[in-house]
Amino acid sequence: MQNIINKGIFVFFLILGLSSCAEDSNFSGNTERKVRKAKVDSGEATGEAPEVGSSDNLPDAPSSSAPDEAQAPDPEAPEEIADAGDDEPTNTILRTFETGAIQSAQVKIDANGGVTHKNEVPLVRNYPDVMETLYQNNRTPGTERFDQGQPASTKSQTFNADVAYGPIDIVVVIDNSGSMSQEQAKLAPNLASLLTYISHTSWQVGVISTDTQDTCLRRLIKKGDANAQTAFQEVIDGAGTNGSGDEKGLYQAKTGLSCSNWLQSGSAVAALIVSDEDNCSNGSCSNSAYGTGVLQTYLDSIRPSERTAVYGIINPPSDTCADAYNVANEYQKVITATGGTAGRICEASYDAILQQISQNISTIISKDFTLDETPIASSVEVLINGVATNNYTLSGKMLTLTQNPPANATITVNYTVTPSTLTKTFTLSRSDIASEDFVVRVNGSVSDPNTYQRSGATLTFASEPPAGAAIEVTYYLDSPKLLKTFAIKEAIKPGTTPVVTVDGTNTAVSFNEAKGEFSFANAPEDGAMINVNYKKVGNPILSYNVLTNPSDHELVSITFKSSGANANATLDNGVLKVDAGAFVEGEIIVVTTKTFPDMDFGVMLDHTPIAGSVKVVSSTCLNGTNYKVDGNKLSLECEMREGGTEFSYQYYEPAPLEFVLEGVDLSIEGTTIEVKVNGNIVSDFSIKDNKLSFGTPLPDVAAIEVTITQPLSKDSI
Repeated sequence: MQNIINKGIFVFFLILGLSSCAEDSNFSGNTERKVRKAKVDSGEATGEAPEVGSSDNLPDAPSSSAPDEAQAPDPEAPEEIADAGDDEPTNTILRTFETGAIQSAQVKIDANGGVTHKNEVPLVRNYPDVMETLYQNNRTPGTERFDQGQPASTKSQTFNADVAYGPIDIVVVIDNSGSMSQEQAKLAPNLASLLTYISHTSWQVGVISTDTQDTCLRRLIKKGDANAQTAFQEVIDGAGTNGSGDEKGLYQAKTGLSCSNWLQSGSAVAALIVSDEDNCSNGSCSNSAYGTGVLQTYLDSIRPSERTAVYGIINPPSDTCADAYNVANEYQKVITATGGTAGRICEASYDAILQQISQNISTIISKDFTLDETPIASSVEVLINGVATNNYTLSGKMLTLTQNPPANATITVNYTVTPSTLTKTFTLSRSDIASEDFVVRVNGSVSDPNTYQRSGATLTFASEPPAGAAIEVTYYLDSPKLLKTFAIKEAIKPGTTPVVTVDGTNTAVSFNEAKGEFSFANAPEDGAMINVNYKKVGNPILSYNVLTNPSDHELVSITFKSSGANANATLDNGVLKVDAGAFVEGEIIVVTTKTFPDMDFGVMLDHTPIAGSVKVVSSTCLNGTNYKVDGNKLSLECEMREGGTEFSYQYYEPAPLEFVLEGVDLSIEGTTIEVKVNGNIVSDFSIKDNKLSFGTPLPDVAAIEVTITQPLSKDSI
C-alpha cells in the first residue's frame, strides 16, 4: 500500500540557557555603584594564592550547553584580586560567555504520517575563567656603609749636626721690689733676644717673682704660642714693684721649676734671675731653706749638671753698678758654679746681655733631635748627608745619634706619624646575602661589579677606593629567595596556557601543563603582584534542554552515537538528564522521539535551521524530493513510499535569557561594569541579583565580555 503525502509540516525547537545563583546587586548599562570595600585573603609568595576569576581572551565556543549550567563559572571559584596601578590599585575581573553554538538534528517523515526526531547532544563540561593573584617573595633588604681610611701621615725634618735641637725649659725670676720699675721695662720687650740662639728648639719660658707669695709660675709661654712676645711683656710688666724687699731669688727659682710639672721630658733647664739686689736682699738669709745651695741642689736632682745652668742680670761683684743697692755675691756664686753667665743690671739695654745668655743656654741643650710628632718607630729613616744610618736611638719624640756625625752635617729624619688606614677589604655584618641585586656605591656612584668581589661577608675591591671615600653596600638577604616558578591551584583546560601579568604588564612565561607550573625567564621584583588568568576544569554539565514542546513527543531511545548503546540518561519534560557516571566529555548522546503532527500543515521544526544546512539524508519520494524551508516550517511535496524521507539540519543554540556573574561581589564600593557584545560596547543591559540580561535580542552568534573593575589596596589584602 502506498501513502501519498502532499504537504507535511513539523516544528522542532531547542533552547539551551544558563542560570545560577547570584548576589544581591543591581546594575544597568553605563552605571556605577559605590558601596563598601571588601577584604580578601591573599596567597603566600610561594606560588600559591587565592583563586580568582578573570580572562583576557574570549573562550572558544562550546559545542553544547544547558540552561542552568553550561555558561556558569565554577561556583567554588574565590574572589579576584589584581592591581592595575601604583596610585590606586584596582581589581579587574573578566567574565566571558558565548552563544550560538551549532547543534545538529534529524527529522524523518514516515509514509504513515509519523515524524521521528533525532537530537544530538554533545556532552560538555564547564571551563570557568579563573584569575589567581600571587605575590613574589619580599626579601629582607640591607644597607651598610663604610668610610675608606686615609693614607699614612708622614713627615720629613732636617737638622744641622752643630745646632742643638733638644728641649729647653727656662724659669725667669723677676725682682718685683720697689726699685725695679726701670729694670722691668728694659726686660719686658726682649723675649726674642733671649731666644736668639735657641728659637729652633722646643722651648718654654716660665715667669715667677722674687716674692715668696708667688707659689708657682705667673705664666708659662711656649714655642708655638700666638703672640708670645706680648705675653712675655705682659707678665713682666705685671710683676709690678709692690713685692717684698727681702728678695729670695734662688728659692723662687726652685719654686717655679718644681710646681705644676711643666718641665719637658729630657729638657735642659736654665734659671735667669733679674734683680738689683742679692739673694735675701743682702746675701744673708736667716733661713737656710732660702740659702745659696737651694737651687743648685734641686737642679742636680732633676738633671745632669751639663744640662743645667743659672744666669743673671744682676749687680755683679766684678763690675758693680753705682745705682744698684746690693752686690749680688750669692747669685754670682751659683751662676759661676753652674757655668752660666751674667750681665750688669744697670746697662741701658739688655739686648746684648740676653743674646749672650741665649748663646750659653744653647750649649747646655743636648744634641738630641726633637721631632715635631711622635713617630711610628719602625717607620723612622735617618740620613746623614744623604746616607742612611742605623746609629740612633728613639724615645718618644727624641732622636739621639749614638755616633758623632761630621761637623755641620745635615741630618734628615723621615718618619710616619699615623699608619695608612686605606684598605681594599671591608667586612659586612652578615654573609647570608643574595648574589642578585648586590650593589656597591663609592661616593654615590655605582661601582662596576668587575671592580670588586664578595665572598661571604667579605667585600674586596680590586684596588683601594679613594681616601675618605663613602662606601655604601645595598643587598638582599638570601632567604627567602626570589621565585621564578609558580604553581596554579586548579587543573587548567587541556591545550590552553595561562595569561600572566606582573604589576599590570603582560609577561611571557613558559608553562608546564603536567605540573601546572609557569616560569619566568627572570624572577619578578620583590613583592610584585602576579595575576594568572586561565580556564580551569569545571564540573560536567549533566542537564540539557532538548525539546521545546515535550508533550507532543514520545521517547523512542537515548543512545550513545559512537556505539549505539543505551545511555544512562533520562528525558524529563524535555530535559535530558545524564547520570554522572555515564558522563564522557565529547561523547554525543542521541535522543530519539516521535510525533504525529497534522501533515496538512507541514512539519514545524523545533529549531530554525541555519540557512543552507537542511539536507536530505534519505528519501522514498517517487518523482523526486521537493521540499521548502520557511523559518522553522518544513514543507514536503512528494509521493512517499514505505521507509519515509529523512532530513538533517543545523541550528544555532539559542541564547539564554540571563547570564550569571558567578563569584563576584558587586556590592564593593566603586565597582564599574563594561559589557561588550562581539567586541562592541553596549549599554542596553541590566544586572539584578548578579544576573545579566539584555534589553534587545542578541545576535545568533555572540561573544559577551563583562569587565568588572573594583578598587583594591594591597594593604587590604
